Amino acid sequence: MIRGLSNFVLLLLIFTLFWPEDSIATDTITISESIQDPQSIVSLGKTYRLGFFSPASTSSNRYVGIKMNNPESTAMWVAKRDGPSKDSAGIVAISDDGNVIVLNGNNETLWKINLG
Repeated sequence: MIRGLSNFVLLLLIFTLFWPEDSIATDTITISESIQDPQSIVSLGKTYRLGFFSPASTSSNRYVGIKMNNPESTAMWVAKRDGPSKDSAGIVAISDDGNVIVLNGNNETLWKINLG
């Protein structure tokens, strides 16, 4: 659990290094701005993408991950790899307590990182 958390924090740090200082709402996630499936955000250098995807072999499962920003890339990090969303109405958001959460279409928490 700790290793997965530290890997996520490292990837999130790498991802944020490429975000612009003056990014617009569609390029960031805040408490008031989330991303909904099939949206994604792309780093300033257009190197990384954070968003929803379905592997070809399991097209009904939806995952949230960080990938290189090209269609053929595999995910570098996946939130709750063993428990994907079964619908395409997922949301990645920042909760009121500042943690990153992934919700399904029924507003149920599928994954949460506890940074506090």
